[in-house]
Amino acid sequence: MSTTKREDKMLVFFRLIDKATPLSSKPVHATMRDLGHLKGLLHANGVIADPDDGQHEHSAKSFEINANGIALAAFDTRFPGRDDLLSIVEEAQFLARMIRIDEAEDGSGATLSVSDHIAMTPDMAVTEIAASRIIRCLGITERRTQTITLDQLRRALEYPVVYDRFETKNLEAYYAYLTRIAGLEYGDQTPTMTWS
Repeated sequence: MSTTKREDKMLVFFRLIDKATPLSSKPVHATMRDLGHLKGLLHANGVIADPDDGQHEHSAKSFEINANGIALAAFDTRFPGRDDLLSIVEEAQFLARMIRIDEAEDGSGATLSVSDHIAMTPDMAVTEIAASRIIRCLGITERRTQTITLDQLRRALEYPVVYDRFETKNLEAYYAYLTRIAGLEYGDQTPTMTWS
């Protein structure tokens, strides 16, 4: 198989993260029973887990979930008296973030925390070739970085020549996606766009 065909099948994900904004909640321990209740709640609401690289959805030990579409009251019903767990969900929803779940290897439960992954807009998955073209259209040197601040993205998108580059490469749909995420308001958060 040629390198080009292999690269065409590998996906690169563009996503928004925020590692700079301090969180008020602290990671909490959830028992296996809590985890079962959580998975039941997610399943009932059609929420699919986003497993870490190399893991599969139904057997993942480390994954993230977007619980922003589930009412906080539903969590309160499933986890009575677990104010610590509810504080994770509440902060994640307030910041439009994912919730991170890391199961313990010994089966004693899991750690839940607010992820740095912003869930306000879906990730953009593209082939490695398309990702390389997108990055070059933005005027970014690939080898130097795999992240860009939203302010840098906004400035790059202001130049007509950048749109022309996207149009020349038939990447207008990706330009529209980048314009949309650059135009959203993220409150006091300081997101960056990453790709890997």
